[in-house]
Amino acid sequence: QSIPAMASVQKSAARRTMQAISFCRMSSSIPINQVARVLRCHVGNEENAIKMDEKMKSLIPQLKAQPGYVSTTRTVCKSEWAYEAEVRFDSLENFKAYMEGDFRQKVATPFLEEIKPLMTDPDKVYIGARVIDDLE
Repeated sequence: QSIPAMASVQKSAARRTMQAISFCRMSSSIPINQVARVLRCHVGNEENAIKMDEKMKSLIPQLKAQPGYVSTTRTVCKSEWAYEAEVRFDSLENFKAYMEGDFRQKVATPFLEEIKPLMTDPDKVYIGARVIDDLE
């Protein structure tokens, strides 16, 4: 997909994500404290996972400039080469600001295009949101 098409898909997904989070906030006893943007894809091998790490690390300085940014975490399942990245924000309000801000269109969308060649099936990439709480 082209960058404008990806931006349109992302904007639509962002709207659905925000609606779902707003609904959950009103109808759930699960607290919404920290919120994360999550990316999940398959990278096929260790070489691509290492390259994804390098790409993600290159994005962190720009993420740190976003209001409420807490951290970026990555997990990898080495048996199926599932790569998951989580960008965590300190509040729903700052997550919403990220979702609705220029950063996503100007930085995140081109970044997704840049990492597509490292994915085994870019059409199956998952991008969503998670509420996060430490249970300890």
